[in-house]
Amino acid sequence: MKKLQITGYRGTKFPNWLADHSFLKLLVQLSLSNCKDCDSLPALGQLPSLKFLAIRGIHRITEVMEEFYSSSSSKKPFNSLEKLEFVEIMEWKHWHVLGNGEFPRLQNLSIENCPELSLETPI
Repeated sequence: MKKLQITGYRGTKFPNWLADHSFLKLLVQLSLSNCKDCDSLPALGQLPSLKFLAIRGIHRITEVMEEFYSSSSSKKPFNSLEKLEFVEIMEWKHWHVLGNGEFPRLQNLSIENCPELSLETPI
C-alpha cells in the first residue's frame, strides 16, 4: 500500500498497526482527517517511505509529544518525509520538537488554523 487516507475515525486512539513500520514499509502518503475523537497522534516517525503526511481536523489533540517521532529507533525520525501539513487542530497548544535531526528531507511545512499552537525546543 502506497497511499492511505483515514477520514472520520471515531476512536480515541489510532490503531497500533498505523505505526507499524514493517507493515506499512511502502506507505508514501498518509492523510488523517476529521478524526474528531482522537486525542493523540500515532507514532509515525519510523515509517521508512513516508513522504507526505497530512493531519487535518483532529480537534482533541492538545500536544504533539515525543511518541509521535517513534524515536526508540536509531534512525532519524521522518527520514523520508518531504511535506508535512497540519490543518485545523484547534486545541493544539504544544509541539515538542526533539531537536536531533528529525525531518532531514522536509521541504514544505504547512500549519494552518491552529490558533493555540506554541513551539517548544530543547535547550
